[in-house]
Amino acid sequence: MKRIASAFLAACLLFPATSMAANYPTHPITVISGFAAGGTSDIALRAMAPELEKELGQPVLIVNKGGAGGALAVGDVLTKKADGYTIGFVLATAFTLDVQLKKARYAIEDFKYLGNVGVSQEGFFAAADAPFKSFSEMVEYAKKTGKELTCASPAIIDTMMLKVVEAKSGVKFRKVPVKSGGETATQLLGGHVDMGYGGGIQTPYVKAGKMINLAATNATPLVLFPDCPTLESMGYPHTGYDNLFVLYVKKDVPDEICKKLSDAIYKVSNMPAIQDIFLNKAGRSPQAYKAEEIKPILLKQRSDYKALIEAGK
Repeated sequence: MKRIASAFLAACLLFPATSMAANYPTHPITVISGFAAGGTSDIALRAMAPELEKELGQPVLIVNKGGAGGALAVGDVLTKKADGYTIGFVLATAFTLDVQLKKARYAIEDFKYLGNVGVSQEGFFAAADAPFKSFSEMVEYAKKTGKELTCASPAIIDTMMLKVVEAKSGVKFRKVPVKSGGETATQLLGGHVDMGYGGGIQTPYVKAGKMINLAATNATPLVLFPDCPTLESMGYPHTGYDNLFVLYVKKDVPDEICKKLSDAIYKVSNMPAIQDIFLNKAGRSPQAYKAEEIKPILLKQRSDYKALIEAGK
């Protein structure tokens, strides 16, 4: 009798979760974005939202919570219920690099990964009227003038990479922290800094002749600017990474719900119109990964970034 009662109780406890997954979603889904409104990442995400609504049958609401390299957005997701109605959106470095540089209350293992919103096309860039036209020329310019060069960026990874450059070249850099790619562009075009670092904000300005690419920091050449040399090809080790813009939920969200979300995200990410926006408006590679591919990528990058940190010491 006790065995029957226990089985009945287990079935009752399982039923609500199973029922929730079967009917999901029944109300709007919120995406907490770790990026400021109006930037290239926001453009890409908002382009996807209407198509995701069609696939999921519910409104997809975007809440911008930029700052701290995405840590604010990640932390916010942790405070929400594990029911699939709150999705996070940040650059992968929030999980792979930032947590190694400062104390964090989360790790890669605390989440399930649903998909990506393109791959960042990252690098250093300068205004078109800068007194140098390449990264190598910039280093020589700094050596000749003795100037400490300034770099505007909302990221952390560029700081690590510039430490590698400092160690090899002897030149000095000073970081000018900003909250978004838009602010980076404003600082650079306003003549307040020598260069900027970003993952797509530079693309329309380079196309318009207002900025120039100095060096790419991807593992592979930039999709739109394949002739731009990578920093690693110039002899600076541990400076080439393909950063994903990832969508994720808390690890306790039921697998059935995660599958519904990841299937929709993968389908939308591969739509030609969305890929065109990724490439030509957001300035990123439109490559879409399946949900099960993302965590292994993040785990490897976490290990690789550890090598970058050591190289910059």
